[in-house]
Amino acid sequence: MRFRHRHIDGVALRACIRLVNADPNFTSHTEVINGCSDLFVTVLGERGEHARSAIGVGSLPKGFAVEIEAIIEFSSPHDRHA
Repeated sequence: MRFRHRHIDGVALRACIRLVNADPNFTSHTEVINGCSDLFVTVLGERGEHARSAIGVGSLPKGFAVEIEAIIEFSSPHDRHA
């Protein structure tokens, strides 16, 4: 698979932390961030499966609706064929 003219075979998502800007009564944080997980799996296949968390917060910088922190592992072609 190629992404922006670069191979992404050596890319694997390990974990994702998502912050959701929400009202205190809102309880559907996981539904908001499911699309992010689905996108990573669509793009990376099995290597996009990851540990995750969704946390509701009272505000985010610049009024963003969602903030995503990802822990991504990169390996060289040599590492993958060893």
